[in-house]
Amino acid sequence: LKRAFQAARMLYHPEVVIHLGDLLDQGFYESGIDFNEDVKIVREIFAVDPGTTVFKVIPGNHDVGFHHRLHPYTYGRFSKAFLNNNSPQGATPVTLWAHKGLLFVFVNSMTLHGDGCGLCQRADEALMNVMKRLQCLRGERALETCQGDFESITEPGSDVIQPGTYSHPILMQHFPMYR
Repeated sequence: LKRAFQAARMLYHPEVVIHLGDLLDQGFYESGIDFNEDVKIVREIFAVDPGTTVFKVIPGNHDVGFHHRLHPYTYGRFSKAFLNNNSPQGATPVTLWAHKGLLFVFVNSMTLHGDGCGLCQRADEALMNVMKRLQCLRGERALETCQGDFESITEPGSDVIQPGTYSHPILMQHFPMYR
């Protein structure tokens, strides 16, 4: 895997790599020691030069567990390790990221069960804030309603998103394959 990724990176010189989940095999089951060891392995496999390549991750079910296994502790440690988020509750489940004029919406699909659990509530709130932010960028909302704090839904490392800089967003999320 490391050789294949590095060969593709060397051939294509991507500015951005977005991994769509399942960096880990059983990240939600692992002890802290095993998890930390797997983080080291994954970082070695997917090593990029941060000066030339942005590496983003969308959590997958093998990283944080399916909805029924999703726990704030395992989501928090994955967020800290791979999503540049040190919050004990983990990264915001739905975020907006801008890069060179393109808008991306990153969604942790494990938080979209809709059963009212804490992470699902956070995802619903974030989704509504992303929708409001996109409406502001499209000019569909009055300017005074667009002065809210959108920092909580802005992906770390995002370009500054100015009103009037709307582009159709690109939705990125992990889709578990049921067998």
